[in-house]
Parts: sequence; structure tokens; C-alpha cells
Amino acid sequence: MKAKKLNLLRMLKDAVVYSWKAGPWIFLSLVFSSILKCFMQLAEIYLLRNLFLEVTNFVNKMSSIHDVIIATVELGITLLFSQGVELWEYLSQGYFWRRGNGYLQSLFHMKLSRTKVLDFEDYYFLNTIKKSTLGSEDAPDAIRSILQVIFYYIPFFTLTTWYLYQLLPVMVFALAIISLSVLCSEWIKAVRTYDFVEKISELNRKIEYYEDCVTAREYFKETRFLGIVKYFLKCYDFSIDQYQREYSLKEKTNLKSNLLMNAINVFGYILVFCLLTFYMKSGAINVLEFATVYFAIDKVKNALEDMTKNIGAVLQSVARMSFLFDFLRNKDICKKKDLVSKNKGIMLKNVSFSYPSMKKNVLENINLIVKPGETVAIVGDNGAGKSTLVKILIGLYQPTDGAVYYGEKMAYDFENFRIYENISGIFQDFNKYKLSLQENIRISDLSNRQDIKCVLSKVGFDFNKLPDKEYTILGKEFGGTELSGGEWQRIAIARGLYRKSDIIVLDEPTAAIDPIEETKIYHKFARISEGKTSIIVTHRIGAAQIADLIVVLKDGKLDDIGTHQELMQKDGLYAVMYQEQAKWYKNRKQGTIDILF
Repeated sequence: MKAKKLNLLRMLKDAVVYSWKAGPWIFLSLVFSSILKCFMQLAEIYLLRNLFLEVTNFVNKMSSIHDVIIATVELGITLLFSQGVELWEYLSQGYFWRRGNGYLQSLFHMKLSRTKVLDFEDYYFLNTIKKSTLGSEDAPDAIRSILQVIFYYIPFFTLTTWYLYQLLPVMVFALAIISLSVLCSEWIKAVRTYDFVEKISELNRKIEYYEDCVTAREYFKETRFLGIVKYFLKCYDFSIDQYQREYSLKEKTNLKSNLLMNAINVFGYILVFCLLTFYMKSGAINVLEFATVYFAIDKVKNALEDMTKNIGAVLQSVARMSFLFDFLRNKDICKKKDLVSKNKGIMLKNVSFSYPSMKKNVLENINLIVKPGETVAIVGDNGAGKSTLVKILIGLYQPTDGAVYYGEKMAYDFENFRIYENISGIFQDFNKYKLSLQENIRISDLSNRQDIKCVLSKVGFDFNKLPDKEYTILGKEFGGTELSGGEWQRIAIARGLYRKSDIIVLDEPTAAIDPIEETKIYHKFARISEGKTSIIVTHRIGAAQIADLIVVLKDGKLDDIGTHQELMQKDGLYAVMYQEQAKWYKNRKQGTIDILF
């Protein structure tokens, strides 16, 4: 994938637009305080020159002490007012950062929420998210500094240069050497930082992953028990070494350019002093003009140092921020926001699907009709495409070829959030939320006021044994109670059932529950979901008997379809799988066989 280049003008435009939208009044406050700060510093230069002139005239008996006092008071009031402006600008920066940070993070999260689920399977998209995350962290400081450059530094340097030109035109040349050397140095570092972040985005993700494998709780038991911590530590150290090499290369290159630009900068200061001395000795300027020019140059020098100190690092943040702007700039495809009815059935027409960066289709030419209120079981060997088919049925994935219809409406034409409405699901890779038991259930549908005790009893979870009952925090991370795998799965099922829906999916969420209990849950599920369109994915064929329709997949293709009796009579793949699993249970108690088969 070809790397993008840093586009400064487009980025500056985005920075101004986003900062205005974040808070117009705070934006204006920062802009006006920066502009006023610029003019106050120019006023200091002018009034100091005026004070020098009045003092010189008083010494030469060309003016009175009253004129000197007035000039002193004017300068004093200006300096005092400048402190107030500095405080105003400081407060504006703080408020701007907080508002801008919240606004940009909100935009970033909203953009992610509208992103297709399938994009998270894409290698390049994951790298983009990593770079955008870094940008969202740096953006508020970077935007604030950009506004200061536009409304304070550039006007100040421009007006000071014009003022010095009026006094001594040749000073403009020396000032340009000083200013441009600093700006060029920081801009070069910013461009290199952009290229660096572009280059190491994948490496950053690897470092975080290896670190999680060593430190995260989800990996802790297996990595310690099997003794594979050392392996991940080696991977982590190797990746860190790669990062350090790339970082050192960037910094060495920056150091070389810094040395050159600093040498030019020092040459500029020497040139200023030499020129001032030369012109004063030649009589072209007097001591008053020497002092005025030197004071103005000193003001520019301080401004440059301030910009180098505060903005130099931020210019590199600007490079990272540009990735965020690139991500936000990508326009979403305009789709319908109408309600999509889920009680008219689902139809798949010539559906094929492949994951990003894969040439082979995971599903091939699937044609399927799911009638309203029907219970459909999807079975097949591991890797047959069962979970992928479910994700296409409920709109999480869009087919590579073909189309999915809800009633007569094509799913692709509608916004994701409309497709997900009135659909509930419990997946094999469900999440364990470190919240209270009550919150773990209710988060699936906050508008539902139903008592969670009812749905918990339906899945066979006894919350009375918990220390704080339904208010018990789950998981040890926040001092709560840990549950077994089977208990977590019952909670996940209860969460899915609690959500109001016309379509409900069970995608093998019962792997940690023994076959007897699993079958009981499926039978309970069939009763609970009566009147809804239900889709069950299971590798335990006995549980599929509760379905009105069984879909058999083999190598991503529709091998067969029908009821349990119809498929058993055909003596095809389904019958073979059923009989093979039945053999395994023949060594178990007869009660088990009765329940399962």
C-alpha cells in the first residue's frame, strides 16, 4: 500500500475547521488573545523606543521630565496590560484543549462506530486506526499551536520585520536567516516524524500485542503454565529493538539537520550584531536606534525560542494528527436511515464472501430463505463458514457478491445501525464486561425495563448466591466476584435474550457448557424465542433437532437443507455427522443419549 505524504495546507484547513466546530467562542477567544498578544508586543517595542527618545531629548534638554514620565507610564501600562493578555491567552489555551480533545475524540469514536465490522479484519485498516489513535491524542495541542502560529507568530514576525525595515532595511535579511533556519529545522523534523509514524504503525501494534501476551490477564494462565512467557518476551524485545533502530535513524538524521540549521541561526545573530555595530560607527544609526533594533531582535529571538520549545515538538504531533484528519475526512457512503423491518424474513441471493486480502471465497453462491418466526440451525464441520454465514444474515458483514434482503429491502442500502436494530445475538467469542451483573444484562437494551431476574431464571443462573445479588461486580479487576466459564456464558445468553428483537442468533455460545446442559439451554431458547426468527449455529448435531430448518454447510457451500427427518432420510453429510457424534455418546449414560438424540 503506497504511503501518503504530509499535506500541510489541507491539514491547516482541517485544523481550523475542526477547532471552530469544537467551540466557536473558545476558538474566537484564543484567536483574539493571540492577535492581541502580537500587537501588545509590537506596542512594547514602539513605546520603548519612544521612552528612549524622550530620555535622550531630556538629556539634551529638548524635552521636560513630564514627557519622560508620560512615556514611562505608557510603557508601564502596556506591560501590565500585556500580562493580562498573557493570562487570557493561557486560560483560552486550557479551555480550548479540553473542548477540542473531547470533540475530536467524539468524532473519532463516532467514525469508528459507523465503520463496517469487516474493516476490522483488514490489515491496512488496523494500521490506520493505530495511527489515527496517536493523532487523536496529539491533535488538541497541535491545533492550538497551529492557531498560535497563524494568529500570533506569523503576524508578529511579519509586522516586526516591516517595522525593522523602516528603521534599517538590511536587518530584514539577517532576521530572515534567523527565522527561516528555525522554521526549516522544525518542519524537517515534522515531515520525518510523519514518515516514521507511517512506517512503524504495524510495529507499534505488534509491541502492544506481545506486551499483552506477557501482562494481560486473558493470557496469564496459559503463558505461565506452558512456559511461553520467554518466547513473547523475546518477540517483544526484538520488536523494541526494531523500533529503536528506526527511531535512532530518524533522530540521527534530525541531529544532522539541526546542527546545520543551528549554525545558520548563530551566523544570523552574529550578522545582526556586526551590522548594528557597523552602522552605528558609520553614523547611519544612533544609540537610540541601535537599542530599538536590538530590543526588537531580542523580542523576535524570544518568540522563536518559545516557538521552538513549545511548537517544535508539537509540529511533530501535527504530523501524527494528520493521520486522524485523513481518517475523519473519508466520507461515509450515503445510505438510507429508514427503519428496516425484520419480521418479513431474510433472503440471501447468490451470496459469496471473502475476507480482505484473501483470494478464496469463504462462502460460495449461497441461496437461502429464512421465513419469519422460523428457527434455523446452521451446521457443518469446523471451517465450513457457519459463523461467517450468520454474520452476513444479520448484517455484520456485507457479501462480496450477491445480496441480502430483509423482506423486499436490500440490507446494503441502509445504515449499519438500522440493520442492527431489532436483532440480538450471542456469539462464541462473547465479552465479559467488568460491570455489575445487572449492568451486564441491561446494556444490551437500556430502554427495556423488564426485571433481569426473569431472564436469568430462564437461562438457569442463580444470582442469589452472589454476595450482592444482581448488584455484584463481576470479575476480579475491580474487586468483584469471578465466575466460571459456564456462568459467564449463561450471562451472555441472558444479555442477548434481554434485548428486544425480531431476530435472535445463538452462534455456539455454549462451548463451556456440557452437552446435556447445552441441549437444555437450546430447548429453553426455543421456548423463549417463540414467535421470533431464530438462528442457531452449533457443531453438536443433536441440538439442531429443535430447528424448523437445518442448513448444512461444507467448505463454504450449501451442501443440503431441510428438516431433521428429511436430512436423515437423504443419508447425506448431515446424517453422517449425526451418526458419528451419536457413537461418541454411546459410551455415556442412556439418559444423555435420550436428551441429545
